Amino acid sequence: MNFKHVKDADAIVVGAGSGMSRATGLAFWYEDSPLYMDNMKYFAKKYGFNGLFQGFYNRFESEEEHWAFLLELYKMMNEIPPQKPTYEYLKNLIGDKPVHYVTTNQDMLFTKYFPENEVSEIQGSWHYFQSSRPTSNRKLYPTKGMLDVLYDKIENTKQIDS
Repeated sequence: MNFKHVKDADAIVVGAGSGMSRATGLAFWYEDSPLYMDNMKYFAKKYGFNGLFQGFYNRFESEEEHWAFLLELYKMMNEIPPQKPTYEYLKNLIGDKPVHYVTTNQDMLFTKYFPENEVSEIQGSWHYFQSSRPTSNRKLYPTKGMLDVLYDKIENTKQIDS
């Protein structure tokens, strides 16, 4: 690969989407990978969907079970680190050049590796909840503290017969 353009650039804009997450080894969005099965076995076995995206369109038996799925997903995003050093490679490639990252990913990985003021998460971020009334309440609420409290309340989805 020719990195001359990066070396010669005054500033850089990086655009990245789901391929970036996949390149880090986080292969659980569209398939029942070992990472997916380690974290979502209950839902995969009960409902038969492969990968997290199928879960977004699933009809759960109850609202509580739907929330349990979403909370397990948030927990995965917060706790599973990239399996490959893809972001470190990008950081080393850019070096000390002025840079801005534009991503469609909501998985919070760019802001784990780069300053928030250098990242535009144009489809939102799982760092925040938004009010169900965004026209009257424009405030964003950090997810981390709320999710920790809610996650401990999940019942009956932690174990399933093999």
